[in-house]
Amino acid sequence: MAFKFGVIGAGGIAYRRTIPQVVAELKDIEISAVMDINEEAAKNVSREFGIRWYATEDDLLADKSINAVYIATPQSMHVTSVIRAADAKKHIFVEKPMGTALQDDLAMIEACKKNNVKLGVAYMMRYNACNKKAHELIKNGDLGIPVMGRAQLTCWYPKMPGVWRQNYDIAKGGSLMDMGGHCIDLLTMMFGKVAEVVGFKGNIVHDYAPVEDTSTVLLRFENGAHGIVDNYFNIPDDASKNRLELYGSKGAIVGEGCIGQDAAGKLEINIQKGDTGYTANQVRTEQSNWTVFEEKQTLGLYAQEIEDFALAVMNGQNPPIDMDHGLMNDKVMLAIYESMNTGRTVKII
Repeated sequence: MAFKFGVIGAGGIAYRRTIPQVVAELKDIEISAVMDINEEAAKNVSREFGIRWYATEDDLLADKSINAVYIATPQSMHVTSVIRAADAKKHIFVEKPMGTALQDDLAMIEACKKNNVKLGVAYMMRYNACNKKAHELIKNGDLGIPVMGRAQLTCWYPKMPGVWRQNYDIAKGGSLMDMGGHCIDLLTMMFGKVAEVVGFKGNIVHDYAPVEDTSTVLLRFENGAHGIVDNYFNIPDDASKNRLELYGSKGAIVGEGCIGQDAAGKLEINIQKGDTGYTANQVRTEQSNWTVFEEKQTLGLYAQEIEDFALAVMNGQNPPIDMDHGLMNDKVMLAIYESMNTGRTVKII
């Protein structure tokens, strides 16, 4: 019997990525119903993919054939939908960030625990083969003592009328809130928990403040490693390589194109064997120790995360990226905005 999802928020990322990947790539896991406050968006998905549609959340949640809901609404709306779904005894897979306020996160967690349902958070970039390979190398100790990581995700996002990501009342943030969560998550995947943060934001190109078009963040991890997260809405798409850079006492892992929505990219890996000794020569002309990792991925990132969540629920296990992880990432995000607004370094509590 198929594991069935209902979708709350049928436009945006659900329509562009998640629904088509699940329909085309997964067996025994299906999208069986959708709803959206824009009925035309729901009807469009229904026509295109042969999925029934509902006009309200209550109607969708009353569908007894649905095992879980995938929530892909704007982030400030997650809390209401998650609590409703939990009260309807549906397992929940929610887009990142889980919430935009700590009290909202805690309310979602309480509702899911009270109703004995699973809550997973969608950080699909963890499923990129390059990122998984980098994590494997670090976990095995190949990189040595972690020293520094950088995660870059930028895009060109000009001012447009009616766009919710440029409306602070809905989005609660800009380039950091939209893209930085993935970068923070990848660096915590590699280096562990964040201890303290400092951030800078601004509107250098686009005039839609207080939603920032510019975000630069420094992290210090509990293990002592440092991190850089840079997210901008004001750099042309073609000018950004979406780099993941990881450095340690034994070498470096440098990825390009592995921070994004596609199962793409490559890693260049330089792992030193033994002590290379000191040299005062700061010119790097010959670098023959680099190897390249690329792997063809048969499933899209969104299909992979949906499949992993569904399998965990069916096996009675916690989702791979669960509510506690979503809360931890949100604490880091909110601490960064506190730093941006106060000009101070903020410790993660």
